[in-house]
Amino acid sequence: MKVVFGILAGIAALVAVFLMIGIFAEPKFEGKISGIVNAPVEKVFRHLLDLESIPKYRSEVTEIIREGKNDKGFPVWKERTDMGGYIHFEMIEKIENSRVEFFMKESSFGMKGTWDYRLEPQDNQTKITIVESSETQNILIRAIFVFFGKDANLKKELEILQTAFP
Repeated sequence: MKVVFGILAGIAALVAVFLMIGIFAEPKFEGKISGIVNAPVEKVFRHLLDLESIPKYRSEVTEIIREGKNDKGFPVWKERTDMGGYIHFEMIEKIENSRVEFFMKESSFGMKGTWDYRLEPQDNQTKITIVESSETQNILIRAIFVFFGKDANLKKELEILQTAFP
């Protein structure tokens, strides 16, 4: 019986430490990443605008629900996730073959922010720079980011873009 209580106490201590890490972790993140995508700028730009294809490249997204357009005429949509959650986005900037910026208005996991994709031609490839400015209110998600890196979203997004154009 002492062994069981010892194990339970150990688990409780680990959970408490994990929660404390999340409580004290900085909720805001500013970062950027750059890389080369093996496709011309026009193709990468069209890919970023193709909302219906998002589930093909992001396995956690199960459905895209278009909700119309914002006051600039740019799309507003919701992404349903495989864990039953959602992410609510809107495009806030678009410069042909040069830049696309998305605003995560809200999400079921307590995150919001902007992701700014800047495209530059490099021969028949594209140099892409992704700038993230985000905030996470959920202490569990903040704790996870401490362990996996606050730039995990940026790294994953660049990887997705690089594998979309082999």
